[in-house]
Amino acid sequence: MKSELVQDFKAGTKLYEPYPPRDKSGLLAQIQFVGHEYVGQNYYINREGFESFMLTLVGSGSTKIIIDNVVRTVGKNEMIFLDCLKGQVSWTEPPMDGSSISAEFYYLHFYPNEWIRSLHRYLTSSGSILNLGEDTIGYKKLVTDIIDALETKTFDEWEYSKRIYEMFYRLTKEMENKKEAGTPEVIQRVVAYLSDNYDKKITLSDLADLVHLTPNYLEFLFDKAMKQPVFSYLGNYRFHKSTELLLQSNLSIEEIAAKVGLTERKALIRLFKKNIGMTPLAYRKFYNQSHPVPENKNDQMNEVIQGKS
Repeated sequence: MKSELVQDFKAGTKLYEPYPPRDKSGLLAQIQFVGHEYVGQNYYINREGFESFMLTLVGSGSTKIIIDNVVRTVGKNEMIFLDCLKGQVSWTEPPMDGSSISAEFYYLHFYPNEWIRSLHRYLTSSGSILNLGEDTIGYKKLVTDIIDALETKTFDEWEYSKRIYEMFYRLTKEMENKKEAGTPEVIQRVVAYLSDNYDKKITLSDLADLVHLTPNYLEFLFDKAMKQPVFSYLGNYRFHKSTELLLQSNLSIEEIAAKVGLTERKALIRLFKKNIGMTPLAYRKFYNQSHPVPENKNDQMNEVIQGKS
């Protein structure tokens, strides 16, 4: 196994490795690592060949992660369920509020067994990022309770294995309910159109004509379903697309602005300052210096930690 890690842990961070005896029955939810982390903008991890499944909830802030060779953003109350054997590259962004803390994570690493593998396949079948909206499954409390039990030496593996099963049951039902409730078909069509045409000029009238609604009623439906106005969604989509282009290409700011549907360089600069308080060039320079995304397995980081991390 190879791990490359730049630690930028802040006050309050707690990490534990329970070292349980291996369960030959395959019935227990065995924990390798449990953590509640507060991390800064220099946090970076590149891990591969680690026989583990990690379930992480972002408590605040956001993190970047490469999934299927695409840079994705995981935000507050979103979860990622990763097969660490396949590799993991993730890092944090500069905090928007000027604080030293970029993100807060709650996570559990599990030893792999058949039911963990099955849960991973099922829960990630519709996407790698699980959006809870709120922590309705009690994941934060589960993680903090496990940490408290380890600190007070009252940790009972069977008891917490049962609670983990219950948590996964609630998570599975939550994802199934969201899938069944779904997004109204008319809003799905608008979202699909925005995804396919974000690089073009788009007006509310264009979208309303697409789905045969008045602009005001479409805006009402979109805000209700997506929890944000149409053009806030489009702006966020363009921002995330432009961050991917900045990190994955050598395109100029003008070229990137054009590729995400913005008419000029200044519009992209305003979008970045609004979202992360820095210009696109400063963002690219910062990550090229402090968060080098590996192009191959031989890339080196500031600190290399062999073995578990």
